[in-house]
Amino acid sequence: MKGWPLRRQMLTVFLPVVSIPLVVVGVGSGWWMYRHAIADMEEKLFDRVKVCAELTNEKIAQKLTLLESIAIDPMVEEAVREGAELAREPREDGETPLVDRSISELEAAFEMTKLLQPSQRLNDRLRDWASVGDVSEIVVTERHGFNVGYTQTTSDFVQQDETWWQASQQQEQWVGVPSFDRSTDIFSWEFSGSIVDRSNGEFLGVIKLGYPVENYLNVLINTLRNLGFMESEVLQILDTKTGGTVMATLTFEGRSLQTDLVGEEAILQRALVLAELADPREQLDELTTKTFVHDRRTYVMAKIPATNWVAISSIELAQVHQTGRTLIVQFILLFVIVEILAIVIVLKFANPLIESLSDLTQACKKLTSGDLQTRVKISGAAEIESLGETFNTIVEWLEEILGEQQIWREKTVDLLQELQQMAVSIQSVATSVQTVQQEVNDANRIVLAGDDFMSQTVERIESIEESVSEAANQLQRLQMASGRIAQGVGLVKALAERSNLLALNASVEAARAGEQGQEFAVVAKEMRDLAQQSAQVTQEIDRLVGEIHRQTEFVSTAIREGRDEALSGKESVHRTQQELTRITTATDSISQLVREIAQATQSQASTSNFLSHTISKMVRE
Repeated sequence: MKGWPLRRQMLTVFLPVVSIPLVVVGVGSGWWMYRHAIADMEEKLFDRVKVCAELTNEKIAQKLTLLESIAIDPMVEEAVREGAELAREPREDGETPLVDRSISELEAAFEMTKLLQPSQRLNDRLRDWASVGDVSEIVVTERHGFNVGYTQTTSDFVQQDETWWQASQQQEQWVGVPSFDRSTDIFSWEFSGSIVDRSNGEFLGVIKLGYPVENYLNVLINTLRNLGFMESEVLQILDTKTGGTVMATLTFEGRSLQTDLVGEEAILQRALVLAELADPREQLDELTTKTFVHDRRTYVMAKIPATNWVAISSIELAQVHQTGRTLIVQFILLFVIVEILAIVIVLKFANPLIESLSDLTQACKKLTSGDLQTRVKISGAAEIESLGETFNTIVEWLEEILGEQQIWREKTVDLLQELQQMAVSIQSVATSVQTVQQEVNDANRIVLAGDDFMSQTVERIESIEESVSEAANQLQRLQMASGRIAQGVGLVKALAERSNLLALNASVEAARAGEQGQEFAVVAKEMRDLAQQSAQVTQEIDRLVGEIHRQTEFVSTAIREGRDEALSGKESVHRTQQELTRITTATDSISQLVREIAQATQSQASTSNFLSHTISKMVRE
């Protein structure tokens, strides 16, 4: 398949994928449909005979219900009671009662009417019942078997010797088999039932119905016709009691006058065997059936319950096979249609894909030739659209890459120039680094000298601190002395005040003494003057001592501040010395770094020259 067009590859791959499962499923389905058609046909044949059985049961139930309704009719009950009494009563002519006479005598006595006591009213009532129940004959007898009423004249007056009468006397209801009735001169189906007293269950008489077989067959055929017969299908009702009389034949065209059994002797023998094997008491859901193939026909036969009839339904095998073959042909046609639809669908979906891929191929060819303006417009499935978008994105990406490559080339040229300039700068830096290294060495020496100077400054500040501390101590002692002076001045001031008070007291006393106290008054005046002078002197001394104290306090504060400044300066100098020590260490490190920078600068200069040469070569290429 390599090199094949995509359309051919899709057909080659897709069609087997679709066809193989269809063939497998088709063969299996065809065989299943063929077998199902045969089974369905057999099922239809069985349904035919089952309908016969169902309809038979339905008719039997209807007639038995009719018997029960007639048995409880008051007019019928009254007639059988009166008839029984009449049969037991002695005759007026001296003859023996009817019940004591023989059957031949009774038949001769009632040969004309065949009724114990004719009653037109009762007979009309029975004809009404016959019309309602679709029966051809109704006969009512009293308990001794004598006719008391009928719809039409019977062949016998005495019925007690009849099978149906004896059976009804024993089991209340009896269903006979269809047979030829001489009284009605037709094939009839006989039903009989007993009449009993509803209060005590006493046996009062018997009722017999005659249902025309023709009526039953007409209902049966109308029912079966609605089921729809196939062309070669035949349904026949066979009376096995008469040795194989065909009661009715139903075909595709309707009821047939055919009296020959389809399949003839072989089918007749099978039907007779089936009738013998069937249980007379079997129920509808337990039908005795038989299915077989004979002379290219499929047969299904079943014994109809409560009758001596066998329903036989058959159809030609060729038609059954034809039905199966028709299904197979229909499948083959369906398969061909599906294949054609598959090809159409593949081509329908493949053509847009192939056209899209062709457009994409042409666009790729243009792209390989250098046409970056080419674009594809692809529509269809989401994957195809995604592929077209991806192609367009790639082309746009290539355009961007080429544009960026041009920009990169230009930037490379600029970078080369910058590298050349950088090489010159690195060389200059190398020279500057050597100068810096020399200056760092000089700075290191200056810092060392500054460290020595700081050490001397610390020593001087410590000497000043000692002197200031001594001056502070002297001032403190001066303050203490001025304090003691102030205390002495206070004493003198107090003494002066007391002297002034004593002089005042002496003047008062001298004034009291008169002339004798004049001298004492003079002395007192001198003492007061001296006290005042002393007070003035003490005030001046006190003022001077205060001034000294203030000046001492100011000087002491200044000395404390100077000592604090000296201590602060000492700490600053110490910190400065520590910083100088760190600077010394840093300058050593800087010196080492400068040496390494110088070496690295030389290496970078060599590298930049090599890089510049390489980039120049790349740009030229």
